[in-house]
Amino acid sequence: MERNLEESAAVNFMPIAGMHPFRRNYMYVDIPEFHADNVFIRNQLRIKFRMNYLSPDHSYCIVFCSCPKKYADIFENCMEELRKDFALLGYSEYERFCADLFLKMRNRSGKNSQNSFPE
Repeated sequence: MERNLEESAAVNFMPIAGMHPFRRNYMYVDIPEFHADNVFIRNQLRIKFRMNYLSPDHSYCIVFCSCPKKYADIFENCMEELRKDFALLGYSEYERFCADLFLKMRNRSGKNSQNSFPE
């Protein structure tokens, strides 16, 4: 299932460009305790983590990872599960933060921008 940036603006992840023919790269929003790891374990999905960005100004972090392309649907289902988990855990601003982050990225695309969280 391919999603473009506009479709991903309302969710907690975004596919990103990569050179590997058998892997799909993503960035997603998590908490510093990395709750998504539990979701991946529950779904028996192996992820290669590339890097993460933690901001002292926000209670969320951005994680860059990749998974085999044949498991991209499972990854995307995990992201939906993560979104629902955060709603149940009381992270009421999570979806708004994700929407603001992806909107800011879309507005800065093509420009010489700095990597930062939304204000």
